[in-house]
Amino acid sequence: MNSITQNPEPILSKYNLQIIKSQIITKKTIKHELKIEKFPIIIKPQNKNKTQKQQTIICNNIKETYTKISNLLNQNPNIEIIIEEKINYKKKFQITINQNKITNEPKLTFSNKELTRTIEIDKIIGIETIKLQGLTFDFDFTNKEFNNFKTTVKELYKCYTENNLKELNINKLILTKKNKFIIQNYTIITFA
Repeated sequence: MNSITQNPEPILSKYNLQIIKSQIITKKTIKHELKIEKFPIIIKPQNKNKTQKQQTIICNNIKETYTKISNLLNQNPNIEIIIEEKINYKKKFQITINQNKITNEPKLTFSNKELTRTIEIDKIIGIETIKLQGLTFDFDFTNKEFNNFKTTVKELYKCYTENNLKELNINKLILTKKNKFIIQNYTIITFA
């Protein structure tokens, strides 16, 4: 049996990874759980109806944030609202580390809207720099971007192996304008 965990902060927080801070607010939790360290932030009401486009609201101060959240909760008291810091980014990617069903070796898949690339990972050697260079060649990284990417991927792989995960899926890996990689959304599937 597999266990699926959305945004399992404690697992990833043990590693040298940057993760966008987020929180879920409901009508019950707004008074004692709303903690915002810096602005601007993004408010994302979670629609149960997947056919509707997800609304995104940017707030620049605490008063505006409380007003927007209160209005959303008054309109729909059962809604969950995700609040996260707003990040200025250059590019967004997705990374998945899982097991190749044919070879039983770990593999890493890296993609954006236009491209998808996959490499096999040697269980003994780990992720080789030369393979990562080949993987990212078409993504036009600068040297600094590539070095930061390599550090991020090696930490993700370390998390994958040390926790004996079935799959580690980073739905949004953001390359910031400061050439850093930050994790926004992720899912971890563990062996139970």
